Amino acid sequence: MALQIQSPFFYGKNALAKAAEYTLNRVNGLKAFLMDGRIG
Repeated sequence: MALQIQSPFFYGKNALAKAAEYTLNRVNGLKAFLMDGRIG
C-alpha cells in the first residue's frame, strides 16, 4: 500500500483540522490495522 501524506494547510482549531491532525499522527497504526484487521 503506497500512501503519501503531506502536512495539510488547514491545521487550526476547528473540528475538521483536529480530526485530520489526529488521524495523521496515527497513520502508521491505521495502516497496520487496515493490513491486518485482527490488530486492535
